[in-house]
Amino acid sequence: VTPQDREQSAGIVSLSVPQPLHMKDWFAQQGICISKMDAGYVRFSLGAFSNDADIQRALQAAEEYYHLFVK
Repeated sequence: VTPQDREQSAGIVSLSVPQPLHMKDWFAQQGICISKMDAGYVRFSLGAFSNDADIQRALQAAEEYYHLFVK
């Protein structure tokens, strides 16, 4: 749910997922903090201290979550 206009985008990625609270809790068990938003979304927020390793770790966790619980 990212705006298509590049000037409106930021280091925040929001995903529509079937069980946002379950996903948030599972990520917390992996040591990754994501936010549960209203209306079935979770949010990944990158900050000034996020680096490539953090991003890769979150992507790997998202892929694992997908294969375990969504697919």
